[in-house]
Amino acid sequence: MNEDLVDNLSKIIKALSSPLRLRIVLLLLRYEKLSVSDLVDKTGEAQSLISHHLSVLREAGIVKVEEKGRYRYYSIDKERMKEVAKELILGILDKKTRETILDFLIDLLSNKVGSEVQKDGECGS
Repeated sequence: MNEDLVDNLSKIIKALSSPLRLRIVLLLLRYEKLSVSDLVDKTGEAQSLISHHLSVLREAGIVKVEEKGRYRYYSIDKERMKEVAKELILGILDKKTRETILDFLIDLLSNKVGSEVQKDGECGS
């Protein structure tokens, strides 16, 4: 397995091991882009603590920051997460499993499987 991949995954797993950092990530996934003030309001935690945890998440490559005027908005670095997921899949799965997943995703995107998914996210029988 690629050493860079192992290092990247290690940083990501360590960063997500904190319940507050995981809450921040989940909030960013839900709202897409939030300021530190928004995160303070939604978590009830101190601004300094939120800023510290955002710094850890940035160092791990999970979140990115966009400055607009005097405000900084944080969001999930989706492109980076896609790259890591792709490396992980290519690094640990055998060719047949990758092909099976790819076939499933193609079916899903072409609505062959999507029409079987119920509103609550469970597959129909």
